[in-house]
Amino acid sequence: MNVNQKDYVELELLNQRLSELSQTMEFANQQLEHSAIALEMLNALTNITEGQELLVPLGGGTFATVDAKDIKNVKVVVGAGVVVEKPVLEAINYINKQAEQINIFSLETNNLYEQTVSRALKLQEKIEKEMRSK
Repeated sequence: MNVNQKDYVELELLNQRLSELSQTMEFANQQLEHSAIALEMLNALTNITEGQELLVPLGGGTFATVDAKDIKNVKVVVGAGVVVEKPVLEAINYINKQAEQINIFSLETNNLYEQTVSRALKLQEKIEKEMRSK
């Protein structure tokens, strides 16, 4: 395999990596959006009294009307399908910490994406230069 073919292979691998990183960043952004919604809902719970009617979103623009019973505690997924009960303020802190970790991961992934783009552009320029010189 000559140098030019190696460059083509590397460029293809870089493009695949960029696609993977893009999907990872999109997933991280979705997780941050879900965290923001959860925090908004949890903060709203702090202003609700027991027995008050609530509209609970079910998805697809549909809601269920429910009576608030135990509003001091919520169920939180802590990983691998494990659900624990936490006080609302503890759940807010937990989600805030998760969001911080996702933000850090997102920034690191974005930096890696930018480095990969830079390498891919340099390689693309090298390939084009070699093509013009032939």
